[in-house]
Amino acid sequence: MLLRDLFRPFQKKLEKVPPHRLLVFGAIEGGERTFGADELRGLEAEFQTDDMAHFKAGFTGRAVRLAGLLQACKPESGPLYLNAASRNGRKVLSLWLNEVAPLGWIVYEAAEKPLQLVLPGFNGPRESLDDLALIEIGTQSEKERFA
Repeated sequence: MLLRDLFRPFQKKLEKVPPHRLLVFGAIEGGERTFGADELRGLEAEFQTDDMAHFKAGFTGRAVRLAGLLQACKPESGPLYLNAASRNGRKVLSLWLNEVAPLGWIVYEAAEKPLQLVLPGFNGPRESLDDLALIEIGTQSEKERFA
């Protein structure tokens, strides 16, 4: 299997996501929701920070905890994955949802930067995903779909 094959499932979804928006879909109430900076800013105050640098060095801007986004989307219970993709589809992260939900942040207001998924406690290529366009809450990781 070629690496580019891993990105194909998201291509049709990525084409439909407007700029500066985040599509959340899969095993959530209603099946699909979109968020822009205004909607992310409108999530509960307990999940917000004015400066991401307090939680992960090298990252700045207003952010909302992934847990706050999930609370708004109401995912199904059980063992689920968070599959996230950059707008161009070149970077995909597949992680256990229960592992990243309490740690993850979505930076939605940073100087001239698109949405970012930031994961404090992770390093290397899994520490962040720039130009975040979609998050799938699913029962399979991207790699399992092709096994």
